[in-house]
Amino acid sequence: MKNKKLIKINILFFIFSVFFINNHLFATSEFREIKKMEAQEAAAAKPVITRPKVEYKASDFKDPFRPKVAKANEAGISKKKQVVLPDLKIQGIVWGGQIPQAVINDKVIKVGDTIQNVHIIDINKFGVLAVFEGQEFNISSPATGGGSKEIKESLEGGRDENE
Repeated sequence: MKNKKLIKINILFFIFSVFFINNHLFATSEFREIKKMEAQEAAAAKPVITRPKVEYKASDFKDPFRPKVAKANEAGISKKKQVVLPDLKIQGIVWGGQIPQAVINDKVIKVGDTIQNVHIIDINKFGVLAVFEGQEFNISSPATGGGSKEIKESLEGGRDENE
């Protein structure tokens, strides 16, 4: 009885081993074949890059050490006309938050807004930085008094004791 069971177990083991070895060999050969095909496809699909020959010639370029814009006298152009900023009165500034704002001519303005064709580009504790007709203007805040020396010094950290 034991021998019959042992024979059955050996036969089953033999059948399974033949089955798994066969599958393993088949899978290995199939894997190799797939790798060969992929390598052939990759070699055939590899693009050929042709780069043009580049030569550097500095004769066609401007001198990097010359100013970008010629001086008015050199170019024969008269000086720019003086641009006058429209009447803008800053009545208050809120600059400590995430969105700095200013009250200008009874309107609340933030960075990026435009009032009377004047584009606001910065608002800080000293005033408003604006662009009008291509020129930048600093508009003083009411706290600085339009140039009050004492207030500006107090905002900057005070005066020297020896003065």
